[in-house]
Amino acid sequence: MGNSTRPRKLAAVVGGGVALGLLVAAMPGAPAQAIATSDCPTASWVPLTEAHEIINTATVSTHPKSALSTYKGAGTNPVSDDVWNATDSNGAYTYQPPSPYIRNTTRYLQFNMSKFIASPGMPVCETSYITTSDSYTWGAMSEAINAMWPYKRSDYASPSNINAFMAGNMVTTPGPGVVKVTANYKAQDMEFWANENGVAPGTPGAVPITRFFVKDRWGNEYVMHASAQTTPSTVQTAFNNAVLPHGWKKSARTMKKNLFLHPAEGSDGSFHYLVFRDSQDNTYHQIKWGNRGALQAQIPETGMPIWGGNDANVLRGNNRSNVMHGAGGADTLIPMKGDDEVWGDQGFDTVVLNGKASAWKLVALSRASKTLVIRNGKGETKTLKFVERLRLSNRSMRVTSLYRLGGRAVGQSL
Repeated sequence: MGNSTRPRKLAAVVGGGVALGLLVAAMPGAPAQAIATSDCPTASWVPLTEAHEIINTATVSTHPKSALSTYKGAGTNPVSDDVWNATDSNGAYTYQPPSPYIRNTTRYLQFNMSKFIASPGMPVCETSYITTSDSYTWGAMSEAINAMWPYKRSDYASPSNINAFMAGNMVTTPGPGVVKVTANYKAQDMEFWANENGVAPGTPGAVPITRFFVKDRWGNEYVMHASAQTTPSTVQTAFNNAVLPHGWKKSARTMKKNLFLHPAEGSDGSFHYLVFRDSQDNTYHQIKWGNRGALQAQIPETGMPIWGGNDANVLRGNNRSNVMHGAGGADTLIPMKGDDEVWGDQGFDTVVLNGKASAWKLVALSRASKTLVIRNGKGETKTLKFVERLRLSNRSMRVTSLYRLGGRAVGQSL
């Protein structure tokens, strides 16, 4: 039985790299937008190759909740392998990108094939490029927001003791019982082979690959996509030795068919994966959603978006202000206290609100942008986008009934 094909050596664009951890940057705390239109029809599945990646760290100190952008050597003048891999007599890399960029650390990827969709902020099939001051060109790959959980300030030195987001940016590998949580805005499909060398499932003599999975205490499941280790046996050891938060479970198993991952898509044009990193420097993508809670909702302050996947999910917020995305499927979204922005996205989506209909007033609506803004007597505001139904303690209603009323409904109770 195979123990995960020999890991491919690449710079990681998921789950962190540098002393920073993972990747992205638009406005503080929010990713740039890409047009959500599933896959790029002209792109092909390609095997993994070594990537030369840099991270823009400009906002780390001043806006730790901002996303960090990651770029891959590409375009008209990409950095060469010889320049990128050159080392001095002490083994240190001699090429360092100009500030505010830093090299992303090398990771060993567990998946086998990938397919490009778009750079953040670009139409599907298009890549955006930058040129650093040393004249090298780079393609925009992904954007990410990082935070540690559970977060205990006394466990960290300055500046990581400022908040969970600063720790997520500044500390590469979390300690035992802690995970680094990453909202990874990356438009890329991924394929994990079931068998060595991509042999089709069911082929006589095929050698299954052992894959590594984690399930958190809310019923969400994740698959390992990268490790700091270089061989199948050391990857297995790192997985076995990882100390996860209380109530989380690990399993190693083979698969009966290849596993394909597609990013969740928002009606705002964004593509998203949830990623976490464990205490042994392994990183994982979420592949299944439980209905008892979301890992992102556990971050002890505002700034970490909460996302569903490509099927029907139940998503629960927290008592801080959240941005929630149902993504694909007929989702049930349950914001709690605070001022929330809730996106149903694709499918027939329901938002569950505390209190009776009379406790909520319509503040604004736009049928064109499929947006409702409502507020309760406590001053809590919910901005609802691409949502089809509201469920309150005493009634349910279709949002289309409010759209039909138009401006006459503004200022009225639901």
